[in-house]
Amino acid sequence: NNHIYLIGGENRVCFRYTPSVDEWRIMKGPQNAYVNCAATVWEGKILLLRNDLAEEFDPETNQWSPLSGFAINDVSYIWYKTFFC
Repeated sequence: NNHIYLIGGENRVCFRYTPSVDEWRIMKGPQNAYVNCAATVWEGKILLLRNDLAEEFDPETNQWSPLSGFAINDVSYIWYKTFFC
């Protein structure tokens, strides 16, 4: 969507940068802290994943939602597909 996102950390931040107008916007942060985690974009949503938690960010609505049912193998698979496939 022509934006760059900076997400996560102990302070649960989410910033959106729009290069075309050189503008930063503070977005709603994730519900949990994410340090040393994985992130990917899937079907227009940003997924933030760590060993025991996963959340989905919808940039259109500026809302975070918990993702349940993720296991370590799911996170590893998504991380692998994101960075190696």
